Amino acid sequence: MARKAGDCADQETSKTYPRNSSRLNCAGTAHTLYRTIHRIAARDPAIRVGLDEHGRLEIIAGDERILWLRLDAKGEPYAFGFYDDEVGSLSGPWDFQADGIRHPTWVSSADGTWRAAVKTLSVNVPLQDHMFARPASTD
Repeated sequence: MARKAGDCADQETSKTYPRNSSRLNCAGTAHTLYRTIHRIAARDPAIRVGLDEHGRLEIIAGDERILWLRLDAKGEPYAFGFYDDEVGSLSGPWDFQADGIRHPTWVSSADGTWRAAVKTLSVNVPLQDHMFARPASTD
């Protein structure tokens, strides 16, 4: 896709998105929840971490908030949001673990209209062609 004025590009993949794309598309993988948590743990000098006026942990890259987190008594995230999203999403206990990676057992939209639960978690799963095959038609 040719890049036009106002388009944005994912800095890591060089993929171009139209100007009306979500900021998350434009950020690519740079600002995902799990990557940002890793960046905090690795003490990435390109981000700053602090508390906002609502007591949320906020992660700043440059002059922009890229993520906020509400932490429970164990210090684990139970709510999070990106950029200027003040509603965010919720997540259940981070009890699910595979290959040293902890993951929440569930996530949902703040209003509960979207929910997901982790049944299994595998790391570096080999991707086979059949995983991307279209399902057979039911017509």
